Amino acid sequence: MLENNPTKKKNFLIAFGGVALLVLGSILFFQWNGAQKGPKEQPKESFLIGIVSLGGVTYAEPIKGLKEGMEALGYKEGESVTYHVVDAAGSLDKAKEGAKEFLREHVDVVHSLSTPVTQQVKEVIHDIPVVFNIVGDPIAPGFAKSLRLSGTNFTGCSVGQFSAKRLEILKSLLPNAHKVLTLYDPKNAYSQQSIALLRDAAPRLGVTLVEKQVQTRDDLIKIMNEISAGEYDAFLNFGEVKVSSAINVVVDRANAINLPTLGPAKNAVQEGMLIGYGPSWLELGRQCARVIDKVLHGVKPTDIPIQSPAQLELTVNTKTAQRLGITFPQSELIRIDSFIE
Repeated sequence: MLENNPTKKKNFLIAFGGVALLVLGSILFFQWNGAQKGPKEQPKESFLIGIVSLGGVTYAEPIKGLKEGMEALGYKEGESVTYHVVDAAGSLDKAKEGAKEFLREHVDVVHSLSTPVTQQVKEVIHDIPVVFNIVGDPIAPGFAKSLRLSGTNFTGCSVGQFSAKRLEILKSLLPNAHKVLTLYDPKNAYSQQSIALLRDAAPRLGVTLVEKQVQTRDDLIKIMNEISAGEYDAFLNFGEVKVSSAINVVVDRANAINLPTLGPAKNAVQEGMLIGYGPSWLELGRQCARVIDKVLHGVKPTDIPIQSPAQLELTVNTKTAQRLGITFPQSELIRIDSFIE
């Protein structure tokens, strides 16, 4: 027995002491090693997302879609996510100031709507992830190096380039539209591209395209107020952000002088435009929510492909059509995806 054998007892105590020292040494080593690495990083409980747009009812639609998409992914507003929304009220200077606010607040992600607004953000934000939306061509303004891999801190959702297609649809639904007015900002890269495509398509479609430049909301209001009834056969908004952010001004004036209108999406028709063709901005907001979710989970924007619209739709406002006394060709009715009253 151990208690009756001094030699064995001594050997046992020596062995036990050695094991104890080994265990104690291992514990101290792992504690020291852990201290060198620092405390384990805990998952962030709440995220701050900065959203900036030129404002107006039009841009409320993709923001609504974004919030719905984030909620569907498990982000509860006020708890796991907070939104700082900057409505620049048509001013790019205010949009830029909004981006500077986001920088000071150390937001987790910036969400910018439209090409001009994203250009302002690009001048300010260089390291924070930016997820854009309602951008026609993300490559020309330098937001991305390719649609597959952006190669920058920017990624997001593109609305594509459908300007010529919109003019074609307008002409199909309104065959007597020969003189068409469009407004554009010459400083907007997307608008420059759109105007070039419209100039090319207009002669082929038998349309005289009348272009007027707008750089401010006041420019737009002045032009719309100066239009007289019968001066133009139709008004086309191919997606110019200055027009989209002041959609109510355009719709109210156009409908007052019986001027048929076509806009870039269904939400424009919901505001009273006659025809809309393009992606659902509500759905684009939901698509961008999925992109933001990836960013918040640590995926770098450069590794996330630019998203294209899930679908395009042709919409008509029947109430506006009745008010303007317009009847569409029977052969073209089959092309219309939805009617709004």
